[in-house]
Amino acid sequence: MLRQPFKNQKGGQRKRTLATLKQYITDLSGDSPKELLQALYNSRFSQEALVKNEHEKLSKLISSIKKQYNKTSSYKKRQWSSLVTPIFTKRELEGLGWKFTNEAFATANQHAKEFEPGDAVPKRQRPDLAATPEQLEQLETFLRLFSKPHPNMVVKIPQPETQKERYQRKKRGEHKTKLVRPVSVLTCSTWSGLYDEYIANVDPNNRLSWPCFYQKIPQYYKLPKKCATDQNQIEGGVTSSALTVVPEM
Repeated sequence: MLRQPFKNQKGGQRKRTLATLKQYITDLSGDSPKELLQALYNSRFSQEALVKNEHEKLSKLISSIKKQYNKTSSYKKRQWSSLVTPIFTKRELEGLGWKFTNEAFATANQHAKEFEPGDAVPKRQRPDLAATPEQLEQLETFLRLFSKPHPNMVVKIPQPETQKERYQRKKRGEHKTKLVRPVSVLTCSTWSGLYDEYIANVDPNNRLSWPCFYQKIPQYYKLPKKCATDQNQIEGGVTSSALTVVPEM
């Protein structure tokens, strides 16, 4: 009768096999089982079996890490890849089913050096878009100096509302109120050109960064090339009850 492989044995059969092996080692060693087991452990037979077993465990571990890597967004993939890139070469990992660009592999290694392998990826540093009332007033003054009113063009601007006000408006079935503001055409043809003028004319100690400058420009200031495409923005589909005309300041 063929004996079932030990890895598949359970319960009583497993216990009987171990008891038989223990008795066999005791009889074979002449009451020196410790020395016999140590010699067996150091033999090539044991080392090859142990290496094979460790290799199987390592493959499962790497496969689990790869699954997390594959389902994570691109920016955060380095959290998982940094666990393996310091240990394996790019070619070795590709042999295990990983897909890396040279840049992604280098980024994962850099993450492991700067932080720790497997550490969470820090959030992207966004530019500071905060502006003081003084800076906003200064920006508005600058924009007036570098613009002129359009003779017959206006723009619709949604009126700010709180979450509670939005809920109550939707409950009443009303459309969002929009402010109609006369358009001012900027004298510069590009945003970068306008920012250059801003840099040249505003106090350096009270100046906005480029991202903040661009975000804080009100919608009713337009570049010259935009005026032609936005000429009919206010025409059609808007009732007077949904609009509030705001005079130019």
